[in-house]
Amino acid sequence: HSRQNFRAYVNQIRLERSMQFLRDLRYNVTDVAGLCGFSDVQYFIRCFHQRFGLTPGQYRQRLQD
Repeated sequence: HSRQNFRAYVNQIRLERSMQFLRDLRYNVTDVAGLCGFSDVQYFIRCFHQRFGLTPGQYRQRLQD
């Protein structure tokens, strides 16, 4: 129904969830990746950047500005 493959769908949900964790400064990017089910931090950063146009660090920085 979503017109995307299963992996893309799961990653979409994980990335949306990661935005909530990134708002909480208790978690670093590595922690957020793990909490959202990404075992490879670099893959998480790459997926986040492709989806939102920012790295997780840039996203967090924009929240603080």
